[in-house]
Amino acid sequence: MRRTLAFVLLMLLQCVGCSSSTQGGTNSGPNDPISVPGPLPEEAGSITGWVWHDVCEGDWAPASPSNNLPPGCIADFSSGTVIHGDGVPDPHEPGIVGVVMDLGKGPCPSTGLAETLTSPVDMSFRFDGLGPGTYCISADPARWSNQSVLRDGFWTYPFASQGPVWATVTIGRGENRFGIEFGWDFASEP
Repeated sequence: MRRTLAFVLLMLLQCVGCSSSTQGGTNSGPNDPISVPGPLPEEAGSITGWVWHDVCEGDWAPASPSNNLPPGCIADFSSGTVIHGDGVPDPHEPGIVGVVMDLGKGPCPSTGLAETLTSPVDMSFRFDGLGPGTYCISADPARWSNQSVLRDGFWTYPFASQGPVWATVTIGRGENRFGIEFGWDFASEP
């Protein structure tokens, strides 16, 4: 009887980590974090876009309904009649490098999943390895790392704002979404 009890006790002590070693093929202990794998490479999607300087030659000048506006400009009479960029990307409008873009899970506003910078090569940003679902892409000019890049101005696209802007994007399995755009009008530049 003692031998049987000792054998059972020995077997139990040897199998303390047995249940965790069958989960996912790892020998993790009960207090180790569980790794949740991302989508398989053929199922992973991406979201790509860019931030551009919304150029307006008559930038931030007083406007009146009778003025002819310069190309690429609109007048916002509701906010003190100023002329600013029209929120439409034109081929001559440059991209803005070094803007920190945030990715959040779910509809906007949402952040905290990942972040990236607009590239010095083509001013684009890209989030890779995404599973199907809804994501929020956003940028905040008040963020410390964006203050020197997005100085003195406001967003003209996807909506007018001096604070954060965002776009909710839904992707399917393996889908690569392009053309998520953000327009910034510098107050001190055309």
